[in-house]
Amino acid sequence: MTSIDEPNVTAGQSELLRLLIGGWVSSSIGAAVDLGIADLLRAGPMDVDAIAAAAGVAPESLTRLLRMLRALGIITRDDADRYALSEVGALLRADHPQSMRNLVRLYQEQYFADAWNELVPALRVGEQPFTKAHGESVFDYLGSRPDALAVYGSGIAVGSMFVADLPTVYDFSGKCVVDVGGGDGTLLDVILSAVPDATGRLIERPAAVAAAADRLRGFIAQQRCEVLAGDFFDVLPAGGDVAVLCRILHNWDDDRARTILANCRAAMRPGSTLLIVERVVSDLRPTPVATAFDMHMFVMTSGRERTDEEYRTLLAASGFELVSIKGLPLEMSLVEAHAR
Repeated sequence: MTSIDEPNVTAGQSELLRLLIGGWVSSSIGAAVDLGIADLLRAGPMDVDAIAAAAGVAPESLTRLLRMLRALGIITRDDADRYALSEVGALLRADHPQSMRNLVRLYQEQYFADAWNELVPALRVGEQPFTKAHGESVFDYLGSRPDALAVYGSGIAVGSMFVADLPTVYDFSGKCVVDVGGGDGTLLDVILSAVPDATGRLIERPAAVAAAADRLRGFIAQQRCEVLAGDFFDVLPAGGDVAVLCRILHNWDDDRARTILANCRAAMRPGSTLLIVERVVSDLRPTPVATAFDMHMFVMTSGRERTDEEYRTLLAASGFELVSIKGLPLEMSLVEAHAR
């Protein structure tokens, strides 16, 4: 029999239970997005029957979902039993300027879950989890599935909101910025919009340059920008003052990362700057977001999030000297290095 002086449930047990239900929390937020609840509440408070009728679900089961969303701080309920969006919940609206709806949809993709389900079996046999689950790399998987690639691209764009702070952390004035593997041009768009005397060059695989050219067409017309087909695993065009690798290196193991860095160095002048935008993990003070993404990179790719010393070593081996690491939102960092 337990003594009344000994609590049946410890604080540690409560905290561990809170952590264990994380997957259920994510799924519930995903359900809210799939049902369009945030968009329905955009015009103002609604009762459960009105929401259920508009969403096409049963009021009783919806009530249970809404209760959980209230507990998570995503919605509120007034004295008339009408539901409304909180500040956090508003981020799930499609029309919100900082909408995170597409990121929620990406994290609910079944191929993510299938890869994570292979974590322990893959660890036991020394295999990469995504490859074990799907029989091919994540890049090959997405390359042959346009619908999945579209969801992935939309979600990654949401996850790039931190780039808005780049021009406040680094001075791009008067510089030619080379965005290596620049995707749809989001980062270069932000820099050129914020810094009127900066120019840019984006390098991306031939299959992906069209999206970047479309996004950057205004700057291209002003002759402030050019979009070039290329591959960071091959020879890169020379020139530019500042090269940027944004969320590139974490997708690759050290050997492939050194290849990318060596190709960048070969295209750069001594003394020019390389900016690496990634999450930097710490063994001394690990944080939940950065370490979670490190595990996600393990599950999905051959890459990893790296410590400051790991970046220093990689950069030194490729002809760079690490100069500084500065913080960005969402636990991102700006790693600045100079070409030797």
